[in-house]
Amino acid sequence: MMREDDLLTLAVVMVLLVLSAIVVIAMTAGNIVNQLLAPVPSVGGPLGAAAALFVFVLLAGKGMALVIGQL
Repeated sequence: MMREDDLLTLAVVMVLLVLSAIVVIAMTAGNIVNQLLAPVPSVGGPLGAAAALFVFVLLAGKGMALVIGQL
């Protein structure tokens, strides 16, 4: 039988794994956005990086809000 400490540790590890997966997905989406914007001269470079950062923050924030809502 699992003790309360073991269950708490398991819950924390699971939340960290889910949040890590959300961050990886958001980083991938940001990278895809940056690559899609790269051929456009006026949008590439710093503006493309800003768009990628926006997508990352948006997806990571929504994903973490979903996880926190499930707790």
